[in-house]
Amino acid sequence: MSRTRVGSAAASSTQSGNAIRLTVILWLGIAVVAAGCAGRTPSADSRPSAERRSGPNAIHGYVLVTDPDAAWTVDAACTPTGPLKDLAEGTVVVVTDGSGAAIGDASLPAGVGEEDDATDHAGSDTHVCEFPFVVPGLITTETYAVRIGDHPAKTVQLGDLKALFWQLFFTFPGPPQ
Repeated sequence: MSRTRVGSAAASSTQSGNAIRLTVILWLGIAVVAAGCAGRTPSADSRPSAERRSGPNAIHGYVLVTDPDAAWTVDAACTPTGPLKDLAEGTVVVVTDGSGAAIGDASLPAGVGEEDDATDHAGSDTHVCEFPFVVPGLITTETYAVRIGDHPAKTVQLGDLKALFWQLFFTFPGPPQ
């Protein structure tokens, strides 16, 4: 009977030793990860990521490219050419506040042919290519500037943006200067 007790005490001692080793290894792993993360700061040109966005607002934008020489089809993929070929899938949209600090970003999706007159329907010809986008998680600020790629930013005040139900339209080419 004494053998059983000794065996039980030895097994219990072995389990305690394993638990202590596991705890030490776990703490060492946490220390290594923490040391690896210490001192890291985002680069100066980094754009806000979805993980860092914390605001309640979202801008819903529509980039409309009109080309009278284009032969696009309503509800089908389209890609501008010529001087507006930079307006394409993946073009970066950046939103800044009044101080010029980036507060949100998105990328344009693939373009889709959009109706250019009341008689258009799916499959008909069009001269308008649309790129709808959303920039979520924006903080509330008095001024928003939205830049599509390298094109000049459109600046809008908070009150005006609210009156537009947080929707903005960008037409290219713009009106004659």
